[in-house]
Amino acid sequence: MNSLKGTISAIENNDGISLITVNLGTTIFHVLIIETEDETTYLRVGNTVKLIFKETETILAKTDKNTTSIPNTILGQVLTVQEGAILCKIRIDISVAKITAVITRLMQNQLQFKTGDTVTVLIKASEIMLSE
Repeated sequence: MNSLKGTISAIENNDGISLITVNLGTTIFHVLIIETEDETTYLRVGNTVKLIFKETETILAKTDKNTTSIPNTILGQVLTVQEGAILCKIRIDISVAKITAVITRLMQNQLQFKTGDTVTVLIKASEIMLSE
């Protein structure tokens, strides 16, 4: 497990979901959780918190090439973008199927996905389940 300490600098809530901004010096992390300030005492701006994440949740990319350590890299085309207060649902055609991605509104504001955009879909092998 990775464990880092930081300070909560912002909290945005909507429908029981919170987008928490945590500062670790000059590095900023955004954390999406299904809790609000009303449900817990640690979610307060200014509080020190631990960020804990599995090693298998860490994505690596080379900055000089468009390659990553994720084995499932698929080109697709954005069909629809449904923007919510905290989350955005993006429907994507990957030619063999239509899939849905959920991203934070913060990242949608930065990346500005729109219908017709060509996107690269990255799905970690450890995050895919199999079923009969």
